[in-house]
Amino acid sequence: NELVDTFQMNNGVTLARGDVLPIDPASFAADPLGTAAGAIVNIAGEGFGPEPGQVLVQIEGVELQGQIEGWYDLGVRIRLPEMSLTSSVMANVVVIRGDGAASNPLAIEIAPVDALAAY
Repeated sequence: NELVDTFQMNNGVTLARGDVLPIDPASFAADPLGTAAGAIVNIAGEGFGPEPGQVLVQIEGVELQGQIEGWYDLGVRIRLPEMSLTSSVMANVVVIRGDGAASNPLAIEIAPVDALAAY
């Protein structure tokens, strides 16, 4: 594949915008790592894309939708689903980009709503 439009400043490489492939979405960290149902969680990562997709919260084999509060290529802000819990549970949060590509699961702890003051 020969590049016709080359020059020294770009090291001889010229790519059309459509030829640049996005990186796979990856989640790095959640803030906070533990919170109550219905609370806001910030997910830091990369490759989430410019257009909102969806965020799934997986708890004991059940997938629930997180409400998107903010979306950026390097992070997503969500509100966890409201749910009745009697004790804390571990959940996985998966960010799904607008084109359907999914990030790695990120583990967080979700506590009952009345335990919010503990976090």
